[in-house]
Amino acid sequence: RVRPSAVVNWTSWRRAGSTVAARITSDIEPPSHRINRGAHKVSISGIVRGGVLMMTGPTGASTASEFTTHHPATGEIFATYPVTSDQQMSEIVARARTSAKWWAALSFSERRKILLKWNSRLITNLPEAVALIVAESGKPESDATLEASLACEHVDWAAQKAHLYLREHHRSPGLLMANMSARVDRVPYGVVGVIGPWNYPIFTPMGSIAYALAAGNS
Repeated sequence: RVRPSAVVNWTSWRRAGSTVAARITSDIEPPSHRINRGAHKVSISGIVRGGVLMMTGPTGASTASEFTTHHPATGEIFATYPVTSDQQMSEIVARARTSAKWWAALSFSERRKILLKWNSRLITNLPEAVALIVAESGKPESDATLEASLACEHVDWAAQKAHLYLREHHRSPGLLMANMSARVDRVPYGVVGVIGPWNYPIFTPMGSIAYALAAGNS
């Protein structure tokens, strides 16, 4: 499911002032058609929070330098975030590509140790994650706790099991090539971008993030 990061621009379509659809335009897998025909096209930049590329909520004009989120229960402003420019995004991806070479060169065991250490920090800070989910999505605390806990489970599973599925596998070349050998190698894509949904902002994207990292992507 993980796609290589070769993003050239982010686009969305807006109708009546709110975002109704979104896509990534990539030189790897270009979209075959437009979603929501008749809506006008607006170019926007991605949002980087905590090192993760994100896009959420109404976008406003493409020239906006920041956007705000609101408490769903009260409508009060929750936080204001900067909108990353195209130039900034290019710089971020360039740095990530440099890091990807180092990260991909690590063994599964080395990546497992780092991912488990990261997961330990996530678990330590679980109450903070729960509070953010409740504040931004309006979920009950019990639901938010379950979501954040399952996100940590994603990281643990990916760290522990990646080597079983992604290691080198030898295959039989068949009777006609019995004097030869065959193998399957799985190599990282490089830089991977993940878009998370608003309704499960930690659990859903964390699956893709954890699996991409465990596979050697940055």
